[in-house]
Amino acid sequence: MLEIGSSPGASDIGTLPVGSRSVFNYEPLPPPGVYFVRVRARNALSISRPSDEVQVVIGGVVAPPDPPGHIGVSIDAAGQVHIGWNAPRGPVSGYVLEVGTAEGRSDVGVFPLPTTPTSVFASGVPPAIYYFRLRSVNAAGVGVASYDTTLIVP
Repeated sequence: MLEIGSSPGASDIGTLPVGSRSVFNYEPLPPPGVYFVRVRARNALSISRPSDEVQVVIGGVVAPPDPPGHIGVSIDAAGQVHIGWNAPRGPVSGYVLEVGTAEGRSDVGVFPLPTTPTSVFASGVPPAIYYFRLRSVNAAGVGVASYDTTLIVP
């Protein structure tokens, strides 16, 4: 199934059954805009988790930025967590850090971050397993999420 939305995580434009094909063409092209697309596998018993989301830009519209890249995480001897990343191409006006207790969740918190530095430090983080992802932001909106990264705080 192909899920198409007007914002990250949404499927408000539609959910299209595409069968077992791994390539799908849609004719005619939708109107100019920014679309967020995911794929799910389906069989008689269940539906899979969604694939990583991609952003599709049609026409000459301004689009949200790509996700940050090369995300790294470390914990120093004092227990301070450091997360660093590379900025994507194009203009970025900030970032959003989403932290959760499972992949794709943000139940721990959603934290807006400035453009620079491309890193964040946190101390006093309770022991647990955390999953986090980053999104870039610009005047066109919030972009798709980076892949989930696991952080184990002993």
